[in-house]
Amino acid sequence: MALDLLRKVAVEYNKLIGKEIEFTLGHKNRKSVVTVMFTPSDFHHLAGLHKLTDIQAVYKQSAEIVFNKIVAGEICLGDINRSVYFAKIEERLEILSQINDIFTRGNLVFKYICMEIKSKITWKYLLKFKMNEKDTGYLFLDECRREPNKYICVTDFKKEKFCYERGQMKLKLLQTKLINGEDEQVIYLSNSYIKK
Repeated sequence: MALDLLRKVAVEYNKLIGKEIEFTLGHKNRKSVVTVMFTPSDFHHLAGLHKLTDIQAVYKQSAEIVFNKIVAGEICLGDINRSVYFAKIEERLEILSQINDIFTRGNLVFKYICMEIKSKITWKYLLKFKMNEKDTGYLFLDECRREPNKYICVTDFKKEKFCYERGQMKLKLLQTKLINGEDEQVIYLSNSYIKK
């Protein structure tokens, strides 16, 4: 039996729990490293479940408990798609269903400088990627309060009219590693990256 979309997304995200993604970024002959961590509680906001204010099973509930219930199949797409706000999160679920694949691509990366318009999104880095043949997506990273010098994925959505990357510092994605304890696997390597 095929998994419903919500559970599929949670299962994909669950593959990253306890692991880290490490980006090696370049700008003007300087390298920097950005490490992204993944926790069950971060899934709730990333999937947009906080927007479903009319679904008691997910709204104002423990984010980690909701995530675990989704993975276990106790909360499914049928429980949330009746929300009048469901259309607001559908694209987020589509993006999250590709989360592991997104990190294996040569995405565009931008470092926050300042925003031209008011935005509620707090972020330090932005990944811009192809969702499909015609659509582009955004994945925003911000510093993790629980672990300094590490980042978390805070939100994601399809690019519409406003270009969040406008006016930001464009960085070159040189390498992406998947880190699982002592095990490190290069999952993306730019042709122009020369390790020193």
